[in-house]
Order: sequence, then C-alpha cells, then structure tokens
Amino acid sequence: MKIWQGFIEGLKKIKRNLAAVVKNARASLYLKKNKFKVPTNEIIKVGFYIDFPQGWDKLSPIYKCMKENEFFFPQVIVDKKTGQEQIKALEYVDFSENGAVIFNDGLLNIKELEYDYFFYQRPYNSFYPSELNVSKVMKYTNICYLPYGYAGSDVFNSGNTNSEFFRYVYLGFIEIGAERRILNEKFKVNCQKGYQYFEKHGYPAFEKYVDYKSSGIYSQIVC
Repeated sequence: MKIWQGFIEGLKKIKRNLAAVVKNARASLYLKKNKFKVPTNEIIKVGFYIDFPQGWDKLSPIYKCMKENEFFFPQVIVDKKTGQEQIKALEYVDFSENGAVIFNDGLLNIKELEYDYFFYQRPYNSFYPSELNVSKVMKYTNICYLPYGYAGSDVFNSGNTNSEFFRYVYLGFIEIGAERRILNEKFKVNCQKGYQYFEKHGYPAFEKYVDYKSSGIYSQIVC
C-alpha cells in the first residue's frame, strides 16, 4: 500500500512540475510580447485593482502622482461587492469624475481597456475573480506589484514569492532582500533578458521605527 501511495505521489509531483514548466514558458512568451509591444495610447494608461481598500495607502501615493501628471491616466477598478465604507478609504480617488473609477460586475474586459500597466495589491491569485486573474490580465498589459504590508520574517517568504502570481509580474517592488533574491533566482532567465524586474525598496515606515529605536531618542518623538 505504501509503495502505491509513494508511486501516486511521485506521479502527482511530476505532473505539478510539468505544469509549472508550461506555465513558465507561457508567461515568458507574454512578458516578451508586452515588453516589445508598440504603445497604442497617447498617454500612459494605468489600472489599479483594489480588492483590499484597507491597504490602499501603499498604492495611493503612486496613484496621486500619476493623477497630477498629464502624461498618465490612472484608473481604479473596484468590485461592486465592495462596501461604501471601504470605498471611502480610497483617498485621492474622485468617484464623481468621469472615467476615474470602474466598478467590476464580473464582466470586465481588460483587453478592451488597453492598460499599459496594471497594479495588484496582493500576490495571491485566489483572491481575484476569474476575469482579473493575473494569468489572464498579463496577456494584455504589464503587471506591477507593490506590497501592502511588511512580512517581517523569512517564514512568510514562500507565500510572498509564490510562482502562481510572480511568474506573471513585469515589475515587482519587494520590501525584503531575501524575497528579491528568491524571485531573481526563480525567474533568472526572464530577469536576465529584461522581461521581469524585482526591485528592493524596503519598507520606509518600519525602517523609520527601527531607526528611532536604535537612536535611543524615540521616547522624545511625537508621531
């Protein structure tokens, strides 16, 4: 019985490995295509999918800068199921402005929206509806990712660098050096060819706290 169980598990592992090879090859194909795609928009059109309003404060500075720049047209996508109280947390977003916000009703067509770049908040495909699954969206635009929080431990590295999400990411801003090294190694060929970029930006708010604590004068600081 144990021999058969081991055999079955071995076959499952082979199947998973083959599936990963196919997914990686497909992702590389679209990453290359997007990199050399001729822009169709006169200005840079950027989509922000907000499925976690509480974490909007990490992306909002980028959105605000683009909103104030004539060369960018940022657009927020919010699911219709998102509550009004959560929507109020989306600072800088003017819901009365025509075209600033799109409400996803399950029939959203990313291809027709023609985004040049598309930001996600969380690196987990399981959170997203089918029409906004990263493996589908990346066929038409460059995927970007900015962490919504600081992991603070290597224990979370596996989930925070999962291939089911990151194999499709064009530009990832990573807060921990260990995670950046993992991603650069996982997608080494794509990174070398310039199809994917993972940049370490740290986590300023947490680093500021560490600086205060190490200085010994943090008790004198009013936040």
